[in-house]
Amino acid sequence: MSFLEKVSELRSVISRDELLNWREKNQSAPADLKLRALLAYVEDWLSLTAEEQEFRFSSFISEDLSSIMLGNCPVIFLGTNEWATKRYLSVTEVTEVLSKWNSHFQRITSDSKVPVFTAIVPEKDAVLRKLLGKRDLSNLQATIERFIGGYAENLAGYSFMQWIDYPPEPSVANYEYYDSHLLSRDYLRIYIDAMSGLGLRDKLDIQRITMKRTPAVGDLAAKLTGEPFVESNLELLFTEGNVQRISGDETFGEPLRSTRQEFSSSNPIVDAKVAIYGDSHSSIYDKRKLTYLFANTFARCEFFWDPLCLNNKTPVEDADYVVLEIAQRFMV
Repeated sequence: MSFLEKVSELRSVISRDELLNWREKNQSAPADLKLRALLAYVEDWLSLTAEEQEFRFSSFISEDLSSIMLGNCPVIFLGTNEWATKRYLSVTEVTEVLSKWNSHFQRITSDSKVPVFTAIVPEKDAVLRKLLGKRDLSNLQATIERFIGGYAENLAGYSFMQWIDYPPEPSVANYEYYDSHLLSRDYLRIYIDAMSGLGLRDKLDIQRITMKRTPAVGDLAAKLTGEPFVESNLELLFTEGNVQRISGDETFGEPLRSTRQEFSSSNPIVDAKVAIYGDSHSSIYDKRKLTYLFANTFARCEFFWDPLCLNNKTPVEDADYVVLEIAQRFMV
């Protein structure tokens, strides 16, 4: 039976007992990595939702198979690069995949005359699996760390999974929201890592950063609930930055990779310019992620929707600091 036929069988399951039977029937070490990944999420759902007796396929996995529930936490499943199968790659396979970045990293880090910080932002389910003590992403995580560490002499620093261990202790329940991105406080931790790596830790002014609760519609809501789902979300709020957009797009560009924004702050913490090359974890200013934090920190901030500066090839010449950011799944 093909993977899609197995999914079709799962579609007819309506109870916990039937789900247990489906799992038992398909549990014998499947060679199909997509089925193996699906079984892992079924196992997670069974262990993390012990009180649930009803099973609804449409609330567990999206029709396009891009999204799924890790217990009560919506996460990316396959997506464009079959993300869920990546945890089953061997160290050798991960190393081979990452090798495509070697020449790029070498060029960027060796040619740059200013400090360069790299942030590999882990996937939401990677964070959850680490919090749950699971080891099925260990090859992927260790190999990425080793790869980035190989450029340590040329990098001002890098961030990957280290910040997960910071206090206060994170809770899996905090991630039960319908969006594939991380918590605002996760981005704050990555920002602190970046400021430290760039040699600016003494410039941090955490007193100017607070959180406020706002309504939000997550990017996985319509996929897993069938309709836009508005929920309360903690959003970063940086005070006294006095930021203005001085050039670039008001919102997302078309195509997305053309998106560029530049900001100035009349009350910066750091009187210098930072250039950010990233994706949705940096995002446009209004999304209040990494670009928002850096724009409120530096006198000037320029953001390019260009993960790891892959398209521009060389960081902008007038930047004093450079931040390269990319989502974990796009590294592999």
